[in-house]
Amino acid sequence: MDFLYYPLGFVLLLGIVVTVHEFGHYVAARLVGVHVLRFSVGFGKALLGFHDKRGTYFTLSVIPLGGYVKLLGEDESESIAPVKECSGVPRRSFLDLSGWQKIFIAVLGPGANFLLSICVFSLISFSGSYEPAPVFKVDKQNEFLYEQIGVHVHEIVGIDDLEVKTWGAIQLALANRLGDSGVIRLSLLDLERELQRTVDVPIFNWHSDDHEPELLSSLGIKPGIFPLVGKIMNGSPAFKAGLREKDLVTEFDGNKVEYWRDLVGAIEVSPGAEVEIGVLRSGRPVKLLATIGSKINADESTIGYLGIGPRVELIENGFGASLIKGFVKTWDMTLMTMSFFKKMIFGELSTGNLMGPIGIAKVAGEVVQTSMTQFLTVLALMSLSLGIINLLPIPMLDGGMVLLNLIELITGRPIPENVQVIGFQFGVFLIGGLFVLVTYNDLLRIF
Repeated sequence: MDFLYYPLGFVLLLGIVVTVHEFGHYVAARLVGVHVLRFSVGFGKALLGFHDKRGTYFTLSVIPLGGYVKLLGEDESESIAPVKECSGVPRRSFLDLSGWQKIFIAVLGPGANFLLSICVFSLISFSGSYEPAPVFKVDKQNEFLYEQIGVHVHEIVGIDDLEVKTWGAIQLALANRLGDSGVIRLSLLDLERELQRTVDVPIFNWHSDDHEPELLSSLGIKPGIFPLVGKIMNGSPAFKAGLREKDLVTEFDGNKVEYWRDLVGAIEVSPGAEVEIGVLRSGRPVKLLATIGSKINADESTIGYLGIGPRVELIENGFGASLIKGFVKTWDMTLMTMSFFKKMIFGELSTGNLMGPIGIAKVAGEVVQTSMTQFLTVLALMSLSLGIINLLPIPMLDGGMVLLNLIELITGRPIPENVQVIGFQFGVFLIGGLFVLVTYNDLLRIF
């Protein structure tokens, strides 16, 4: 049944970002006095609809893949029905607008997408979240990093002299280096020996040919939730045994512990048992005796508990700080996306990294089943991508309309109709080719 989430997530995310985009055009048209004939959520036959007092026909249509806004005079050859005549309401045509007014209408669609991205990122920041600390062990297959730092558990505290506290921040910092050569500087904290070091990992045309680059694994970084103690409940068996925050559990009842799940599993099968727990504390091995507590599980079975939680980072901000973070995150993601496009154009990065409708549907279906934070993050990224793509100076897109009207404003005369037709055909060819490419990429990922 999971496959049903794919179209559901795709329709939901696409519907939101396209509706917001078209609402931006609608608001701009209203501000310059153009009569809006129709605002449609979806395409095709209208399922529901009503006229507002200005004669705009708002509809919910049968094909839920986006939507559109229809302005009076925008396309005289296309009949729009129904259109309600409203006395006393100005019915200014799109053809009567100046070049700057047409540009304003074109730009406000992508502008609405950028605004949505800012609002969503701000909301995520304001709501706060707990994220696992960026702790890892080296994959021995990466000989360079293994020789530099060995097998010890490390925490990443910086990428290229930029402070990082979460895996998300690390992924973003690494993604900015796609297609580059040189070194990636890792600032690390050895949690077993409490040593801080900096390692320069060499890269060459990093992932320029990869369809789905594995940023962390290619550097030899093996993420995981390690048994690094964070929260300790007052009065718990862990509290009584003398466990402390930042203790790294290495042994439980004589058995080696590597990951948090190993520790949890050992605790749950040991209710009431007295065990020896080995930890590393400030780089020194310490042995502790603990009596494992007992509690009733959801299935009414008895399991053991210790009263500890893994080390996590609480990411939270006030309203003002969240709004600033929303702007900054949107700006950073915009620059990164534009950098991706530039690198693809100049052959520094594979076009295989582009994702089509199948890939988007897969991602959308997955985030619908996870958390609201994940869903909102993908929503913000999709909205941002739609805004950026629509600003490209390609006929058929908003950026094409901006370019057309700028040329007319500069030259002082309209572009010949035959030139506009050729430009439109070029835009159709380019967009169609791009659609084929991203769909091909999606199929390669599947098969």
